[in-house]
Amino acid sequence: QGRFLDVPPLSDLPGMSAAAEEALAARGLTHLAQLVRLDAQALKRALGGTLGARQLSELSGLLATLPATELEAAPPPLAVEAGADCAISVTVSTGGRRARRSAFAPAFPKARGGGWWLVMGEGDELFALKRINLPSGSGSGPLKTELMMCAPEEPGVHECAVLLVSDSYIGLDQQVTVRVEVR
Repeated sequence: QGRFLDVPPLSDLPGMSAAAEEALAARGLTHLAQLVRLDAQALKRALGGTLGARQLSELSGLLATLPATELEAAPPPLAVEAGADCAISVTVSTGGRRARRSAFAPAFPKARGGGWWLVMGEGDELFALKRINLPSGSGSGPLKTELMMCAPEEPGVHECAVLLVSDSYIGLDQQVTVRVEVR
């Protein structure tokens, strides 16, 4: 979802006012990923009465449908040869939440599905890129997949970043580091 850099990150949420954002920020809640993990009572306490009952209900209902993602990645079990192909095991779970049919994008003129990408790299070098669909909620287990990459040419231990990136929600991205040993 396109945004200007100077627009507050939570301003698209229903009922979100400057006073509500200030109340959340005072409690250290400045990112969407933090709000998604709050239950309705914790959200109400954090907002400190800045939203009415209907607005709070609408906000809480929306947050309950957004994915609370968890990302895990594991390197190859053994050291890999320089330049050889190898696989990084990745697991993405959504905490068993019911999924939205379309992304919450109030400024977008039509419904669109939320897209997710797994990205892996080191420094300014991209090793792997893969589009994924998140598990659809309760009853479905975590998504298990692999990122195939060509190992770096330089021997040693490489700290590679694995990112889960949303193309619809700013603030729900995740990042973990994987240590790949190249011989």
